[in-house]
Amino acid sequence: MLLTHNKRDSKNFETFFEYATMGIVITDSVGKITAVNPYALNEFGYTADELIGEKIEILIPARFHKKHSQYHLNYHEQPVSRRMGFGMELAASKKTEARLMLKSA
Repeated sequence: MLLTHNKRDSKNFETFFEYATMGIVITDSVGKITAVNPYALNEFGYTADELIGEKIEILIPARFHKKHSQYHLNYHEQPVSRRMGFGMELAASKKTEARLMLKSA
Protein backbone atom coordinates (compact mmCIF):
# COMPACT_ATOMS: atom_id res chain seq x y z
CA MET A 1 0.00 0.00 0.00
CA LEU A 2 1.35 3.43 -0.94
CA LEU A 3 0.89 6.13 1.67
CA THR A 4 0.85 9.74 0.65
CA HIS A 5 1.29 12.73 2.86
CA ASN A 6 -0.67 15.89 2.27
CA LYS A 7 -2.84 18.28 4.28
CA ARG A 8 -5.94 16.13 3.85
CA ASP A 9 -4.11 13.01 5.03
CA SER A 10 -2.76 14.92 8.03
CA LYS A 11 -6.26 16.15 8.91
CA ASN A 12 -7.66 12.61 8.57
CA PHE A 13 -4.97 11.23 10.87
CA GLU A 14 -5.53 14.04 13.38
CA THR A 15 -9.27 13.35 13.41
CA PHE A 16 -8.73 9.59 13.81
CA PHE A 17 -6.20 10.17 16.60
CA GLU A 18 -8.30 12.67 18.54
CA TYR A 19 -11.62 10.80 18.32
CA ALA A 20 -10.48 7.17 18.44
CA THR A 21 -12.42 5.01 20.87
CA MET A 22 -9.22 3.35 22.05
CA GLY A 23 -6.12 4.72 23.69
CA ILE A 24 -3.21 5.56 21.40
CA VAL A 25 0.26 6.36 22.74
CA ILE A 26 3.06 7.14 20.29
CA THR A 27 6.73 6.89 21.26
CA ASP A 28 10.00 7.71 19.57
CA SER A 29 12.87 5.27 19.01
CA VAL A 30 14.15 5.62 22.59
CA GLY A 31 10.75 5.09 24.20
CA LYS A 32 9.84 8.70 24.99
CA ILE A 33 6.16 9.51 24.58
CA THR A 34 5.60 11.96 21.73
CA ALA A 35 1.79 11.93 21.49
CA VAL A 36 -1.18 10.64 23.48
CA ASN A 37 -4.79 10.80 22.40
CA PRO A 38 -7.64 12.00 24.67
CA TYR A 39 -9.00 8.48 25.22
CA ALA A 40 -5.65 7.29 26.60
CA LEU A 41 -5.31 10.39 28.77
CA ASN A 42 -8.72 9.71 30.27
CA GLU A 43 -7.97 6.01 30.84
CA PHE A 44 -4.60 6.62 32.47
CA GLY A 45 -5.63 9.75 34.39
CA TYR A 46 -2.77 11.95 33.17
CA THR A 47 -2.64 15.22 31.25
CA ALA A 48 -0.68 15.46 28.00
CA ASP A 49 1.87 17.71 29.74
CA GLU A 50 2.51 14.99 32.33
CA LEU A 51 3.19 12.30 29.71
CA ILE A 52 4.82 13.97 26.70
CA GLY A 53 8.58 13.46 26.97
CA GLU A 54 8.32 10.73 29.62
CA LYS A 55 9.46 7.16 28.97
CA ILE A 56 6.64 4.77 28.03
CA GLU A 57 7.44 2.75 31.15
CA ILE A 58 5.55 5.37 33.18
CA LEU A 59 2.44 3.52 31.97
CA ILE A 60 3.73 0.04 32.78
CA PRO A 61 3.83 -1.66 36.19
CA ALA A 62 7.30 -1.22 37.73
CA ARG A 63 8.09 -4.93 37.78
CA PHE A 64 7.99 -4.95 33.94
CA HIS A 65 10.12 -1.82 33.30
CA LYS A 66 13.44 -3.55 32.60
CA LYS A 67 11.95 -6.25 30.39
CA HIS A 68 9.82 -3.75 28.45
CA SER A 69 12.77 -1.43 27.87
CA GLN A 70 14.63 -4.34 26.27
CA TYR A 71 11.60 -5.28 24.12
CA HIS A 72 11.43 -1.69 22.92
CA LEU A 73 15.14 -1.58 22.02
CA ASN A 74 14.92 -4.93 20.22
CA TYR A 75 11.91 -3.76 18.22
CA HIS A 76 13.67 -0.62 17.03
CA GLU A 77 16.76 -2.60 16.06
CA GLN A 78 14.67 -5.03 13.98
CA PRO A 79 11.15 -3.64 13.48
CA VAL A 80 8.52 -6.06 12.24
CA SER A 81 4.81 -5.55 11.87
CA ARG A 82 3.05 -7.38 14.69
CA ARG A 83 0.20 -7.05 17.12
CA MET A 84 1.27 -5.60 20.45
CA GLY A 85 1.27 -8.24 23.15
CA PHE A 86 -0.41 -10.89 21.00
CA GLY A 87 -1.16 -13.90 23.18
CA MET A 88 -0.12 -12.07 26.35
CA GLU A 89 -2.05 -10.59 29.23
CA LEU A 90 -1.11 -6.91 29.23
CA ALA A 91 -1.30 -4.60 32.24
CA ALA A 92 -0.72 -0.89 32.59
CA SER A 93 -0.50 1.53 35.47
CA LYS A 94 -2.80 4.50 35.90
CA LYS A 95 -1.61 7.72 37.49
CA THR A 96 -3.30 6.53 40.69
CA GLU A 97 -1.13 3.39 40.45
CA ALA A 98 -4.27 1.32 39.91
CA ARG A 99 -3.78 -1.56 37.50
CA LEU A 100 -5.44 -1.31 34.10
CA MET A 101 -5.85 -4.43 31.98
CA LEU A 102 -5.31 -3.83 28.27
CA LYS A 103 -6.74 -5.45 25.20
CA SER A 104 -4.55 -5.66 22.15
CA ALA A 105 -6.17 -4.36 18.97
